[in-house]
Amino acid sequence: MDSFHAIFWYSFSAWWFSEVYIWSAPPEARLWWIDYGKPYERSRLNERPIYFRAMFLCLAMTQSLFHLCWDYDKVGLEVRSPKSFHQTLPWIKRMGPKILHNAISRTALSTLTGSLLYLIFVRKTMWNFAFSFASYFFTLQRNQRPPVVGGLMDMVGRVLLEGFLLELLWEFCNAIFTDHVSGEPLKRGQPLTNDSKDPNGSLLQGLRAKKEVPREFAFWELELIATRFDDRRKSIFTELEVRTPLATTAVTEKSPLYKNKSEQPISRNKATWTHISTVCLEEIQRIDKRIKLVLDPPQKLTPEEQQAAIHTLPKLGIDPLKKDDILALPTPPTDLLSKTIDHLDSLARTHGQSPGSPDPVTPRAQRLLASTANTLAPPPPGTQPVTLRHQLTTLRTRLLASPLGLPFRATFARRVAAVVLGAPCTRTGTLQRAASALAALVGHAPREDMYGLVARDVPGIVRALAGTLESVERLRREMGVHWTEVEFAEEDRGKAGGEQVESVRRGLAEALEKVLWAYGEYLESEGLSREEIVRARECVGRVKGQRKA
Repeated sequence: MDSFHAIFWYSFSAWWFSEVYIWSAPPEARLWWIDYGKPYERSRLNERPIYFRAMFLCLAMTQSLFHLCWDYDKVGLEVRSPKSFHQTLPWIKRMGPKILHNAISRTALSTLTGSLLYLIFVRKTMWNFAFSFASYFFTLQRNQRPPVVGGLMDMVGRVLLEGFLLELLWEFCNAIFTDHVSGEPLKRGQPLTNDSKDPNGSLLQGLRAKKEVPREFAFWELELIATRFDDRRKSIFTELEVRTPLATTAVTEKSPLYKNKSEQPISRNKATWTHISTVCLEEIQRIDKRIKLVLDPPQKLTPEEQQAAIHTLPKLGIDPLKKDDILALPTPPTDLLSKTIDHLDSLARTHGQSPGSPDPVTPRAQRLLASTANTLAPPPPGTQPVTLRHQLTTLRTRLLASPLGLPFRATFARRVAAVVLGAPCTRTGTLQRAASALAALVGHAPREDMYGLVARDVPGIVRALAGTLESVERLRREMGVHWTEVEFAEEDRGKAGGEQVESVRRGLAEALEKVLWAYGEYLESEGLSREEIVRARECVGRVKGQRKA
């Protein structure tokens, strides 16, 4: 649906731009619908506006393709300070040449490709459509054909110039919007929810939002509150009840790997810390759930269990069992029809069984049977015949190994990233900020938590973080390789998933380390065993060691 939206709005923008230009073009451009010609000539449909509109539609398709391939919708949410005018100038100098290069190259590519496609494939179709539409408003001669191509040559320069301006506008707006949206969720240097009557309740509503964008910014704001704003952070520990009604929604993932459609009501009688820690842990533990669904899928029922689960219908139309003697000879036939059938049955049974009777199988049929038996005989030991299946397998492997097969490969790294980060959209930023905010709150809790709410939840937080890190390692170690993977190497398992998976692992390890440092001497008294503490520290050590290596 997002792809359809991108194509639709780019097409609408290009169409509207072309229409405004045609309406405001000078008479020298000759972009009117009808070419009246000289006084003694008949009116003809003008092809110049048809070509102009077709080129801008092709430009919209080209921009949509680049928009989707280069993921223009991706916004890098980086922590930074607000920009001043002097900080904006270097950004313009850095992005200006790139925007200019994209506008020139894409306009030239679109005009060249679109002109060829227009002249070869769609010229006649668009001419007929425009002629049918114009015939309702103008009197035109029937069976008009498109004029010679030479009349469109001067339109190429006009299309290049106006297309460049529209492409430049698209690129500039995309860059400005991305840079503006990626700013911190602050207003006058304070969190956005500070203006609400119930700041923490509004923050919780954002954390439990269904849409990804509000949830992403809510987790970012929570991280900023936990690290920068002391008053808001202390209020999380002191509020024992949420005043704002919370929506009874649970975030669902649109992925075949993880389907959780259950919605549980959220109680307002719990402390704000309890709500926030629950949301952060749910976000982190979704990684573990997705991994378990891949490595430990639900077992299928055996045929016996399936048969036992099927409730059969009653049997209808079945004759009752016979109680007579089944070994007794049948009653001899009495009528003429029954005697004839019995005689033919006996003749068919005895044919070919008496001595001296001719073989019912003809010699030609015997030769065909012998030839078929030799063809279907298994090959001798040590030989492997080249079959059609073997040839197709070889061809498939070569195709997947070629550049044409790259989009069809389900690589090991891509599958690991889909399981760890979620699908169809990754949640790298949300996962990192959930772990970072949770660790920051736990780190300040020994000094700011007056009611001791955090201490009782520390064991569960340590188990969740350590268990998630171990699950990621297990996924890389045990997940199978897809049959489309033709360039897999076992030594690549430890780094599968790319930089995004590694950044999530580092974020989880850093959060776990902060929690262990904050409550190191109280962990055993809070309910963690010595083995669990050692296991958590080993998880942190493995991530740090791999990072140094």
